[in-house]
Amino acid sequence: MPQGGSWKWESSMTEERLSNVESRLNALEQIVQSVDQRLRRLENPHAKPAPPPVQRPTPTFELPNPPEAPIVAPVAPPTPPPQRTPPSSQTAAEYKIGAQILPRVGALLLLLGVGYLVSLGLSNGWITPAMLFGGAVALCLAFIGRWSMEEGREGRIWPGTYRDRIMWPLSDDCGGPYLPKAV
Repeated sequence: MPQGGSWKWESSMTEERLSNVESRLNALEQIVQSVDQRLRRLENPHAKPAPPPVQRPTPTFELPNPPEAPIVAPVAPPTPPPQRTPPSSQTAAEYKIGAQILPRVGALLLLLGVGYLVSLGLSNGWITPAMLFGGAVALCLAFIGRWSMEEGREGRIWPGTYRDRIMWPLSDDCGGPYLPKAV
C-alpha cells in the first residue's frame, strides 16, 4: 500500500488513464457509426439518413479514500469445555450391548451363514474337492500372514517368534535354565 502522498499521485494517474481510455472509446464509436451509415446508404440509396447520434454524458468515477486504520473484529472469550458427566448404569449397559455383544452376535451369524452356504455348495456339487483344498490352503496362508504381521509390529522376526512361542517354558523367563538367554 502506498505511503502518504503517493496514494493521491496513483489515483490521479489512474483517473488520467481512465479518461484517456474513455475518449479513445468515444472516438472509435463515432468511427463505427459513420461507417455503418455509409454502408446503409450503399445498400439502400432511397432511405433517409439516420439522425446523428446523441452524445451521452461520460460518467465520472471517484476512488474511495483508503481506510485510516484496519478494522479488527472483536474477539470473544474462549468457552470452557463441557463438563463430563459420569456414565450412568443405563449408558454403561447400552455401551456393553452396542459395542461388545452385538458385534459378536453379528460375527457368529455371519459365520453360520457362510458355513450353511459352503455345505449347500458341497451337497449340490458346486464346490469340488480341489476347490475345498485350495480354500483351506488360502485360509491357512491368511492366518500365517496375519500372525507374522502382528509379530513384525513387536520387532521380532521368524526364528525369534518360534523360539519364544514354542520353547518359552524352558527359557530363563519362565525359570528354566536349559536355553541360553536371547541376545
